[in-house]
Amino acid sequence: MITGCLRVSKESIFTGLNNLEIISILNENYARYFGFTQPEVEEMLYYYGISEKKEELKRWYDGYLFGNTEVYNSWSVVNYIKTAITNQIAFPKPYWSNTSSNSIIKELIETADSSVRKEIEELIAGKEIKKPAHEDITYADIKESQDNLWNFLFFTGYLKMTG
Repeated sequence: MITGCLRVSKESIFTGLNNLEIISILNENYARYFGFTQPEVEEMLYYYGISEKKEELKRWYDGYLFGNTEVYNSWSVVNYIKTAITNQIAFPKPYWSNTSSNSIIKELIETADSSVRKEIEELIAGKEIKKPAHEDITYADIKESQDNLWNFLFFTGYLKMTG
């Protein structure tokens, strides 16, 4: 199993890496395995005696949509529960911070035109934007079009499909 946020590029029958099954966040087949589902989170909270943390945990770590299945960020849930069972008044944290570099996103935004920046401002203001999702984008393609920024943000979990 190889995991990542974009397709593996250059796969073909003429390379050492072939016959891959690409499963993106748009695919429903394995959706429930890409994070914790609501029942799994509730069961963990109950097991550790912190069921009252359910809404707080949901506000912070729910929101990934794989296929039609909403899942929680498993890294954050595990860290949150580990903290909450030893400190009942612990405040949630962005556990995903500093776990990877945002340099690609920074570069794509810095080179974006004013229309892209305006759409980013709309998102920050809580509005929605409509963009097509392209599953076939690879890292090699990322700078070919400004529209690829939206696909990158979507497939890396920064944006969520709402319809």
